[in-house]
Amino acid sequence: MPKRLPTIAVLLCILLAFALRVIPAYPAVFTSHGVSFEEADAWFHMRTVHNLMAHFPRRSEFDPYAAFPGGETISTGPFWDYAIGTMAWLAGAASPTGRTVDLTGAWLPALLGALFPALVFILTRRLFDTVTALFAAFWVAIVPGTFLWVSHLGMADHHAAESFTSLLTLLALCAAAESRGSQRWILAALSGVALAAYLSTRAAGIFVPAIVAAAALLEPDLAALAAAAVGIAGLLFMAAGSASPWAHFTILSLAAGLCVTLPLAGLNRMAVQRNWSRKHMYGVAALVAFAAAAILALTEGAKIGALTEVIGHYLPWRHDRAIAATIIELQPLWLAPPGGFRSLFNQFGAAWLLAIPALGAVIRMAWRARRPALTLFAVWSLVMLTGVLLQLRMAAYTGPVAAILAGAASAWIVRRVPRGAIAAAAALLLIGSAAAIPAGFAQLRTSMGPDPDWWAALDWLRGNTPEPMGDPLAWSRWWPRPAPEVAFAYPPSAYSILTTWDKGWFITGLARRIPASNGEQNGAADVARFLSETDPEEALRNIRQLGARYVILGPRQVTVEFPSLIRTAGRDLDRYSRIFDLPLPGGKPAPTRFFFPAFYRTMAARLYLFDGRRVDTSQGVVVLLTQPAPSAEGAPNETIQSVRRFASQKQAEEWMAQHPFESAHLASADPASSCVDLEELPWLRRVFASRDERIAGNPQPAAVKIFQLAK
Repeated sequence: MPKRLPTIAVLLCILLAFALRVIPAYPAVFTSHGVSFEEADAWFHMRTVHNLMAHFPRRSEFDPYAAFPGGETISTGPFWDYAIGTMAWLAGAASPTGRTVDLTGAWLPALLGALFPALVFILTRRLFDTVTALFAAFWVAIVPGTFLWVSHLGMADHHAAESFTSLLTLLALCAAAESRGSQRWILAALSGVALAAYLSTRAAGIFVPAIVAAAALLEPDLAALAAAAVGIAGLLFMAAGSASPWAHFTILSLAAGLCVTLPLAGLNRMAVQRNWSRKHMYGVAALVAFAAAAILALTEGAKIGALTEVIGHYLPWRHDRAIAATIIELQPLWLAPPGGFRSLFNQFGAAWLLAIPALGAVIRMAWRARRPALTLFAVWSLVMLTGVLLQLRMAAYTGPVAAILAGAASAWIVRRVPRGAIAAAAALLLIGSAAAIPAGFAQLRTSMGPDPDWWAALDWLRGNTPEPMGDPLAWSRWWPRPAPEVAFAYPPSAYSILTTWDKGWFITGLARRIPASNGEQNGAADVARFLSETDPEEALRNIRQLGARYVILGPRQVTVEFPSLIRTAGRDLDRYSRIFDLPLPGGKPAPTRFFFPAFYRTMAARLYLFDGRRVDTSQGVVVLLTQPAPSAEGAPNETIQSVRRFASQKQAEEWMAQHPFESAHLASADPASSCVDLEELPWLRRVFASRDERIAGNPQPAAVKIFQLAK
């Protein structure tokens, strides 16, 4: 192989990864309004970065603009915010403009994503060989799905940094395990620094220290290096002073890692001197693990119990996981859209077809070879591939793992056909590209940032509503964390904007106003209860309790997001709408969603669909007569037997009262056509609409509306 070929190939993979992360997203990110970040959480980080740059390098510990009432301690980072802030500070010659800060936040995730082929190449070449490393660099450049999404242009959330720093942790520790002399300790220390950066990006990533400890138990020669890395990470993490609610669990995981690796390192040294057998050493490792578990159970039993309960809450078989119903990344891979095998292709292209058998081969190789670095990689791969089956979010880590394993399988295939190696390699590259690149382009063309209607509404809020803190400069002020158990004292002018939690960071970052709920799900249930409330008097009490002066709604709150809204409120969706089978002439019944009176009485429907005005049913209503279906889970829908038409809601309800044994439902198939009379909501009036459109059943509306609470 020519000397420069690997370098040229890796550079091409870097360019390919960069192009895939930039080209499809560019028009959605760089708009006439300004830089549009691709997710709500990205707006949160950019809010904290802008605040950081107002008094760099001092970072606020609290944000009164995060949610009302109460504000919020800034619990993320601080590594990612400082990474963006420092780059912007350097790019702006110590005085960056807001535009420079936004550009830095937009480009940095794509730049990190483009560097993955280099990291993967270096790691794979160390573990296997150059040919395998070249294939792996190609696979990681084109992997679609979550891994691509979190590392593309405009995705200023912290996921790209957590994926990058975790892989850097693995790379440095694998390199340390296969180095000699002082170099191995330098690399172990660098692994610890990378691990600290990772945990200071995602404090909930306690599984990474656990992987390192587990690998040391399986390969005790790794224990001393692992102890050095975990120890340095612990010192740096505590020095960074994370305010994450996971921080005490993170320290627990680092302490557990040291409890395992430190004594194991001493015993392993003794084992080498006394020439213990492998079987004997595994017995000792098991005793160390048992002793560490016993010590931690005695000293930190309550914390371990709390951690177990928190982890259990995110397991897919828990029936109380309402949060997973509203956040796709918390769903298991198999159930997340589009579902089944299609989700595997959607997340990993064709790489998973090669990666799964390669994992078995790598585990077998690691067991036989007794290479600490290979054992660590095998454990890492097994955990990450298992993790993504439980939670789609883990695909941010599984993408590079799948690429390395696919690279190993690709190299194996090419070597089995020596006369047709070039053709086999070309076929693999073409198949991989065809399965991944079009999917990746399609995924990145769909922006999750504010669309033009939301931009218009947020601009209106910023320019036409009172400053909640009484001073526009308060948005950039440095805010210390209030003392424990002391509520933040808002000025009398403070109020909130009532909107669903996923739009809360838009309110803070773009409108510079205070949302009633935000991306941390702070206040999400209260807002959902208001929007799903059918009693106007109770709704008025709710909005006053939230301190809201304005309500802002988009079309999704009464369409695709409505089921999630109901679940978040803790209410039964069947009370608001259901799917019935509608018979069609000469064909199978068509599943059709019908909307019940409770739907139209919700504040979300009254406001968005009817602007809070009075509605009557003088145009007539229908009552569906259905054949009840079995109540077992998975049973077919009820089938509509007939439809009765009435001149008004009153007549329909009178007929239903006279026929109590009929399976009858007052309903409408058109969400914009009420089947019940609605009184006016005099205490909320519409003050803004992003466009003047007549809302009907089809097409999907686009307007964003703002309503003001009457004084």
